[in-house]
Amino acid sequence: MSLLLRLAGLGLPAALRRRKARELYALTAGCFGVSWPSGGPPGPGSELERFAVLTRGLVDKFRAEGKPLAPVKADLRGRALAFGRNLRRSFRVRHPGDAVRLLRLAYAAVGIDLRAGEGGAITVSRCFFSRHYTPETCRVIASLDEGLMAGILGEGGLEFTCRITEGHKECRAVFRLPGDGP
Repeated sequence: MSLLLRLAGLGLPAALRRRKARELYALTAGCFGVSWPSGGPPGPGSELERFAVLTRGLVDKFRAEGKPLAPVKADLRGRALAFGRNLRRSFRVRHPGDAVRLLRLAYAAVGIDLRAGEGGAITVSRCFFSRHYTPETCRVIASLDEGLMAGILGEGGLEFTCRITEGHKECRAVFRLPGDGP
C-alpha cells in the first residue's frame, strides 16, 4: 500500500478533503452549465448540503424544462472518470485492494458508507444524499459514481439493483470491469 493511502486511512487533512470536494462540486455543476463558487453557493447548511440541494434543483429544472439529461449524464461520467484517475495517480494506487480503499475514503468524505465485495458488488448502507435526492436525481448523479469508480478501479460500468432513494434500506449495485460476465 502506498504511504499516501496509508496516511489517508488515518484521516484526510480537512483542507485536502475540502479542496477535492470542491473540485467534485465544480465539475458536477459544470456538467449542468453552471459554476460552483469557491465557497459554495450561499445559504444555510453545510457546503455538502448546499451541493445536494443544488444538484437536485438542477435535475428538477432540466426535467421541468424538457432538457435532455443524457448529455449531462455522459458529461458527469467523463469528468468523474478523469477526476477518479487523478485521485488514483495522486494516491499512487497500484493494487486492486488499494483502489477499493481509496474508493471507500472518497465516498466517506461525502457522507457515504460504501462497501465493495466480491464480483464487483457495491453496497451503500448510509448515504447523505438520500435525504435530498429523488430517485430521478439519484439515477442522474449515478453517472458521476460510475465515472469515479471507473477512474479509481479501472474502466467499467455500474448497474444498480436497488437504491435508498427508492425506499430500500440500502443501495446495491455491481461494478463490472470490461470482460466480466453478466
